[in-house]
Amino acid sequence: MIRKAIVLILLGAFGLTGTVSAGTYSGGTGEPNDPYRIATPQDLNDIGNHPEDWGLDFVMVNDVNLADYSGAQFNMIGYFFDTSNYKAFTGVFDGNGHTIWNFTYHNTDMPYVGIFRLVEGNARIENLSLRNVDVDVVGDTWDVGSLVGWMHVATIVGCDVEKGHVSTKGDYEYLGGLVGRSRGVIEDCHASVTVTGTSGTSTVGGLVGYSSGTFGGIGKVSNCYSTGSVSGSSDVGGLIGYCGWVAKTNNCSSSCDVTGGDCIGGLVGNTSESGPIEACYASGTVSGGTNVGGLAGRIFKSRVNKCFATGGVSASSYSAGGLVGQNSGRIRYSFATGNVSGTIRVGGLAGRNGEMYPPSGVSGKAEDCYATGSVSGSKETGGLVGQHFLSSITRCYSVGGVSGNTPVGGLVGRNIDSSISASFWDTETSGRSNMCGSQEGDGSGCNNAYGKASSAMKSVATFGNAGWDFVEVWNIGENQTYPFLRVYPPGDLDHDEIVSFIDVAILADHWLEGASY
Repeated sequence: MIRKAIVLILLGAFGLTGTVSAGTYSGGTGEPNDPYRIATPQDLNDIGNHPEDWGLDFVMVNDVNLADYSGAQFNMIGYFFDTSNYKAFTGVFDGNGHTIWNFTYHNTDMPYVGIFRLVEGNARIENLSLRNVDVDVVGDTWDVGSLVGWMHVATIVGCDVEKGHVSTKGDYEYLGGLVGRSRGVIEDCHASVTVTGTSGTSTVGGLVGYSSGTFGGIGKVSNCYSTGSVSGSSDVGGLIGYCGWVAKTNNCSSSCDVTGGDCIGGLVGNTSESGPIEACYASGTVSGGTNVGGLAGRIFKSRVNKCFATGGVSASSYSAGGLVGQNSGRIRYSFATGNVSGTIRVGGLAGRNGEMYPPSGVSGKAEDCYATGSVSGSKETGGLVGQHFLSSITRCYSVGGVSGNTPVGGLVGRNIDSSISASFWDTETSGRSNMCGSQEGDGSGCNNAYGKASSAMKSVATFGNAGWDFVEVWNIGENQTYPFLRVYPPGDLDHDEIVSFIDVAILADHWLEGASY
């Protein structure tokens, strides 16, 4: 079936179906100063019939309703036969603030699915909205999204998708609410749809399944957000499923509820040698099997900076953390507030800090961080970190209740060849008088003297005497609050990096409770 469809597309591409001239659309010449005008569903559908136009410029002049194109009737833009015989859109498509309604695509054994199947060569898609999408591909498939299936060295700016669902039923990869796989730039976009993979679908994200850089440039997802729900087997994230080589993620958020198996995160499922995840947050609930985190399932050779997670986290197997399931990168100026439950390696901030067999120079670092949620597990359970392996913790604290079987600690469950310095836990709220459940190897720092009563945990002297920076990094409401990070603007009580009426409402609630900020 797929071969028949591709042959028909290729015949059209080479002028063997009677279509040899460029599309007429609703005016324009395709030049930058006179783009082709897309005013009707027929105009939009006709672009897919004219590969000779795919390097030119288009602009929408009306909203377009694709309700009459059901099943696999819509002509997607781009074709693929194999890696040496394909054609992508390389031009400019300006949605001009308009909306495409009711895009539907149902097919079997079809890779690269979206209104644009393939996009590359400095192409740009901008200022476009999708509503009521219905994308479902069964069988052999990969790179599936509502707007774009696959993009390389291209840019998407100011685009969004709301309502509907994007799903696959097969053991394949790269499924996203807006984009299946990106090796380019996605900015100022959002997705609010249900993204559903099966038990064999990996690399699934609420906005984009896979984000990576290229040898010619750095990939990026910036100023984006997602809502709804996301599910799959592995590498599943509320915003991005897998963040790969040199790809950056900044100023992004997700409120998606996320479920899956291995490497499941509220914002990002998994990373590998990627750029920083910076100034991001996640608020949805996250559940999975292994490496499950409120923000990210697994961080490898990457950085998390100025981020937080507030959703509850649960793992049926091991490595569950309020912020990160497993960290072998660097976490700085970040925190988690959600409750965490699991079996082995369970922590308020990270389930596991470090790799079991780390390459040279790789270890997990947590600096200037905290966790406030309750933590429960079977073993290797800690208020901040479950298992601390060949890694370091510096200037961090935890205050949540901690429960589980041995080894269990107020701050760290099991410490193996790792250091802990200038870090505290609340002995009253945690119910634990010991910093570490167990201490093994050459690790240092399991010092029960760092356990403090609640009153001492709300005093600047406790932390200042340990070298904490209360000028640039930390602040505290003396005798009223635990330390909090200064990396957010004054008055930004929900830590979304803006001061809004929501912050005023939070302030009013606390004022009524008798708290002072």
